[in-house]
Formats: sequence, C-alpha cells, structure tokens
Amino acid sequence: MRTWVNVARYHLVQPMIYLGLPWAIMAFSFAVNLIIFHLAPGGRHYTGAVAVIYLFFFIMVFIYGMWFGLVRRRWSLPGTVTFIAAQVTALLAVALLITWAHAWPGTGRFFSTLSAVGLTGLLAVLAATLLAGGYATVRRVTV
Repeated sequence: MRTWVNVARYHLVQPMIYLGLPWAIMAFSFAVNLIIFHLAPGGRHYTGAVAVIYLFFFIMVFIYGMWFGLVRRRWSLPGTVTFIAAQVTALLAVALLITWAHAWPGTGRFFSTLSAVGLTGLLAVLAATLLAGGYATVRRVTV
C-alpha cells in the first residue's frame, strides 16, 4: 500500500498535467462531438463520445500513464526509449501480420460491427492487460 501512496504522491507533483490536462482533452472531445452532432444530417446520431471517456480517461490516464511514469522514474531515458520501442515494435508486428493476411477489411468490419457491450468488453480486456503490466512494473519499482 505504501508503494501506491508514493506513486500517487509522485504523480501529483505537477497536478495540472495529471488532473487538468485529461479534463481539457475530454472537454475538447465533447466540443468536437457537439459540432459533429449538429452538422450531421438525420435524426439519431452516434458520435462516440462515451467511448472517448472510457478509452482516454480510464485506460490511458490512470493505467497507462502510471505505468509510463514508473518506467521513466526507475529506468530513466534508456528505459523509456526501450519501453516506447517495444510498444511500437508490437504495433508494427500486428499491422504487418494483418497486412500479410490481407485482413484489413475483416478487421474494420469487426470493429465497426461491435455492439456497445462488445466494445465495453474489449476495452475492459485492454484495461485489464494494461493493469497487469502496470502492476508487474509497480512491484519492481522503488519510488
């Protein structure tokens, strides 16, 4: 428990970055969604505003942000560069695999036909994966 308190204290040294910036990004996203809503013709509109809240605020800020900050704190610049390079390599490997399998249409169809429950489940799996990686990192870091 002490490690979690130290990590929270470390992240709140500059509260504007960790508390103000996420709210500013969500407010900008809300404004963009309102503009899309008013400009789009038709009766019912789906702009994805709730997905932005799930994806950005909960996953990226809390879980991924803490994980990234801890890697930077413990292993400094070489660790951060390695961390970013590993993520870019993994994303490129997935993109190459999808390209070689000629599966981009199927991948797009999968994401565009997801229901709200399916999207929420997919985001929950992503959050759990990032949380497990973050927890494994937190256990090895001295703050």
